[in-house]
Amino acid sequence: MKHRHNKKRNTAILYETLIRELTRSSIRENKSRKNKIVRLLKEYFNKSSALSGELQLYKILNERSGFNRGVAEKVLNEAKEKHSKINKKAIFKEHSKLIKSINYELDGDLWENYVPNFKDFASIYQVFYDTANAKQKVLLEEQIIEKMTKNALLKEEKYKAINNLAFKTFLEKFNQKYNNKLLKEQKELLSLYASSFNKNDLELKVFLNEEVGRLKNSITNVDTSVLEEDQKKQILGLLKSFATTPVSKTMLEKVLKIQKLSQEMNNGD
Repeated sequence: MKHRHNKKRNTAILYETLIRELTRSSIRENKSRKNKIVRLLKEYFNKSSALSGELQLYKILNERSGFNRGVAEKVLNEAKEKHSKINKKAIFKEHSKLIKSINYELDGDLWENYVPNFKDFASIYQVFYDTANAKQKVLLEEQIIEKMTKNALLKEEKYKAINNLAFKTFLEKFNQKYNNKLLKEQKELLSLYASSFNKNDLELKVFLNEEVGRLKNSITNVDTSVLEEDQKKQILGLLKSFATTPVSKTMLEKVLKIQKLSQEMNNGD
């Protein structure tokens, strides 16, 4: 028996809904709610979870990869094959537990969060779970293939993949500019950014969310004799904007600089 698409049973939509709620909670500075969401993300989307494995398959099929049609078809078939081997009972069980936790610990408003790729994720769900009839399935797969064959945008997009050499060059230039002295938090940020291209990017998102909150408090507490009030407002405004800004190399450089500034201002260097 075929089942209709249910957004609460769609792993990608569940994940994106939580990420957007995390951003909203950060903007509103609701620390309690933010901590609950971070805990749920870490619990249900860690590397060993069933949901994490399925989420990666959604992401592969939802990317603008610039593949030619032949390659896109192979990627789609490979994703379907891998998905067919996923333990569906484990997925259903984790979905149920996560939905229950969301309803109990958060509130119903969360389900109203706008997810930009909702229709695309719904299409992938129907292909994975065979919920469409033969004709519909062919059309849905054609839409997925069409998206994958579109050329990737030339501008920096969210988590733009850069090769190891490019990242190494970027890191060396940053080291040179700042006397080859990276702070512990800078090293962690760079490490997570570099590894986010090859694995679940949840760790980077969670770290950035917590680090931006820490930096806000740090800059706020800097004495006005060290950092003028107008300068404080500018930096705090920039940090606040990061909550709704896609992660890119440009954003990364700004966070690294603020980390350095925060350390210098609070230590009187």
